[in-house]
Amino acid sequence: MSSFTRNVAFVLSLLLLLPAVAIVAAPPPGPTISTPSISPSSPGPSDQVTVTTTVTAGNSGVLNVTLVYTTDNWKAANTTLVASYNSTSHVATAHIPPQYNGGHVEYYIVAFDGNSNKAINPSNGTYFSYTVTTPSGTATNTWIELALVAATLGVGGTIAFYSLRPKTRTGSTCSTHFARRHGQVQPQPHKAKHRITETTHFQPTVEIQNATLASVLTPSILIGK
Repeated sequence: MSSFTRNVAFVLSLLLLLPAVAIVAAPPPGPTISTPSISPSSPGPSDQVTVTTTVTAGNSGVLNVTLVYTTDNWKAANTTLVASYNSTSHVATAHIPPQYNGGHVEYYIVAFDGNSNKAINPSNGTYFSYTVTTPSGTATNTWIELALVAATLGVGGTIAFYSLRPKTRTGSTCSTHFARRHGQVQPQPHKAKHRITETTHFQPTVEIQNATLASVLTPSILIGK
């Protein structure tokens, strides 16, 4: 065999081995996660939302599936839920609790296979989401509570005002004093008060004298009889 032939055979051998080398060097594929669906499709404030998705992972199998969600646009915290997984139907199911005050929910799915390969859906930095309508009575109840607080503060302020303000005399007394200061009313002599005093002190005297007279006359009458 000539040198040219040997070289051609060597090159062909390399070309045949390259696909096998690439297959061995490539990492095993991670899980595949389908686009999830929710039920109910238009959840209300009291609805628990069921999220289902199909997850496959080839021969290695699916190790676990989790759902991560937020209700404040990822500002403060997020919640991770462990999804149940059916290895026969390859369906993963998670339940997001009711949002009683309404709001916007965003979430994504994470899955690991038996070889610890990780997959995320969506993987482009966006999220799946749905919106829960605000309860119709929430706004009304809020206004009622604010009105009750305002009324309570108003009553308390009124009571405090009347409790702390200085005491004033009656209108007739003030009017009399005002008239006296301006010479419109002449002070009245206290004759009536003197009469009352005389009557008060004189009447008991008369009653005592009558009682004394009766006690004096009674023995005389009895003796006369």
